Amino acid sequence: MLIGFQKGRQLDRRQVILRHIGTGTRGIEIAPWFKPIVPPDGERDVVVLDVFDRPNLVARAKSNPNIDDTMIPQISEVDLVGSACEIAELVCARFGAAARFDFVVSSHNLEHLPDPVRFLRGCEALLTSGGMVAMAVPDKRACFDFFRPHSGTGELLEAFHERREHPTFAQTFSQSAYQATLCTGTGNIGAFTIDENPSQVALIGDVVQQYARWLKRLDANDTQYCDTHCWTFTPSSLELILTELILLGLINFEIVTVTQPVGCEFYVHLRKRPEDVQARDGLAERRELLLRQTVDEVAHVSRETWKLHTKAKTEPRRLFLVHIPKTAGTTINESIAKELGKDRVRTHIESAPGLLTNIQTLSTDVEYVSGHHRLPDVLNNIDRKRWFVFAILRNPVRHLVSHLKWVKSLGDPDNELVRTRHSATIQAMANRLWEIDLNDVGRIHRFIHEEFDEAKQLFDNCQVRYLTKYCERPINAADAAASVEALGSMNYVGFTEDLQDAYATIARILGATEGFTIIPHSNESRLDEAVNLGDPVIGRFYREAVRWDAHLYTAAKKRLRGCLETFSV
Repeated sequence: MLIGFQKGRQLDRRQVILRHIGTGTRGIEIAPWFKPIVPPDGERDVVVLDVFDRPNLVARAKSNPNIDDTMIPQISEVDLVGSACEIAELVCARFGAAARFDFVVSSHNLEHLPDPVRFLRGCEALLTSGGMVAMAVPDKRACFDFFRPHSGTGELLEAFHERREHPTFAQTFSQSAYQATLCTGTGNIGAFTIDENPSQVALIGDVVQQYARWLKRLDANDTQYCDTHCWTFTPSSLELILTELILLGLINFEIVTVTQPVGCEFYVHLRKRPEDVQARDGLAERRELLLRQTVDEVAHVSRETWKLHTKAKTEPRRLFLVHIPKTAGTTINESIAKELGKDRVRTHIESAPGLLTNIQTLSTDVEYVSGHHRLPDVLNNIDRKRWFVFAILRNPVRHLVSHLKWVKSLGDPDNELVRTRHSATIQAMANRLWEIDLNDVGRIHRFIHEEFDEAKQLFDNCQVRYLTKYCERPINAADAAASVEALGSMNYVGFTEDLQDAYATIARILGATEGFTIIPHSNESRLDEAVNLGDPVIGRFYREAVRWDAHLYTAAKKRLRGCLETFSV
C-alpha cells in the first residue's frame, strides 16, 4: 500500500503500477504469488508466469509462517512455468510465435533475474507497439541491500553476453555477507524507507560464514538455483542503466516514468517505441545528470547527511502554487485538500481580494495556498524563507486546445447553471466560442486577438504570461526570455506528464516522511470536439499560437531535466 501525507491515509499501489495500462487489455504478470497486481477475472486479461506451478506455490505458502492462510486462494494458476529471462521462448511455446500482449507487470522481480537485459528484450519482442512494462523495484537504500553498492550497466551486459541462467556465487555471497536490518524499538525489519536514521541500520551478514558457503558450493559444483537479489538499484541508477541500454540499441523502449521511492520501492514504466521512431533527443547528455543523481541518492542515506539534515531542520515551509489554468492545478488542489484537510489549504485565492497582499496574516495552520496569480506578484508579497513557490507546465499545444475546449464547454445551452458561476466576461467568451469550430483557425485567431481583450490574457501564450509581469499586448520574444529567467526564481517547476515528481516534492516540503500519494492526472475537457492537429494548416496555427509557451516549456525541460526534449504535439 502507498502511504499518504498523514498516517493511515493509504492508496492501493496497484493503481500506481497500472496507471499507464488501460482496461480491456491483455498482458503478462511475472511471479505474482499470493499478491497479484492484475487479478484474474478482472478488468484486464492476464497470463501468469512463474518458476513454480500453482501446487508448488501453494505448498510453499502453507509452509511459510509469515503468509496468512487466507492469502492462499489468491494464488493464481500459472500459465507459463519457467524463468522470466525466457519470457519470449515460454510464450512462443505456449501461444505461438505470433502472440502479442499489451503489457508486462513485474513487482519485485527484476532484481532477482540472472539476466535482466534478456528479460527486457523478451518483453519488447512480445509487446504490441506502445505496449507497457510496469515494474515495482526495491530501492537498495531502503532494504536489506543497504550496504551493497548499486549495480552498473557493465555488470548487466556481462550477464547478458554470458546468457546467465543462475545467480553467481559472488551475488549470493554479497546478498548474505552484507545483509542489513533496521533496528527499531519493536524489532528488526528488512524493508523501511530512505528517511530512517542510518545509524539504526545494522550489518547482520557474516563475511567469514558466507565465504565458507561459497567455497563449499564451489567444491560441490553446486548448480542449484539460489534465490538472490542479483542486482541492486536506486531510481537514478536504474534509469541510467535503461538509458544506456537504449543508447546501445539493446532495448527499444521509451522511459515513461521512474518515480522517487514510496516506502521501500519505486516504480518504473517503459513504453515500447514503434520500430520507425527514434529515441528522444538528449539521452546521451542525460547520462551525466543521472550519474550525479545516483551519487546524491546514495549520499542521502549517509550518517553525515543525516547529521546535516538534523542540524538544519527547521519548521516546514508552506507551499504556494502559481496556478496556471489547465495545468493540473485543480488535481493538486483537490488531492492536497483531501490529504491535509480543507482547513489547512486555501485555493483559488484570486477570488479573495487582497488576500495575496496580506498573505502573511494567514493562520500558520494553512500549509498550502494556490491561485491564478502572476509569479512577480507572488514573489513581491511572500517571505521566501517561509514559502516554497512552484508551478506546473503543460505541453503548450495540448494546453491551448484544452483551455479553449473548457471555456467553450461553458457556452453549452444546457450548461447555464455552471456558466453563470463565472464572470460576465467569461460567460460572453463562452457563448462566443460555442459558435466557433475549433478547427476554424481564422475565427479562433480573431477570437483570441481581436474580439476579446481578455482572451489575450487567457489564451495568448498563457504559461509565459503567468511567469511575467502583467501586460495587455501580445506576448513577444522578450517576454518569453523573461519567463525562462523566472524559472530561476521558483523553487520547483513540474510537468503535468510527471506529476509524481511534484507530489514527492510537496510531501518533502510539508515534512512528510512516509511517502506520498500519486493520483493519475487526467486534464481532459468536458467537450469531446476533436481538433485535427494533423492537418498542416490547423497544426501550424496552433503551434504558432503557442510558440513562446513552447520556448518556455522546452527551456524548462532542458534546465530542470538536464536534457533538451524537442517540443512536439
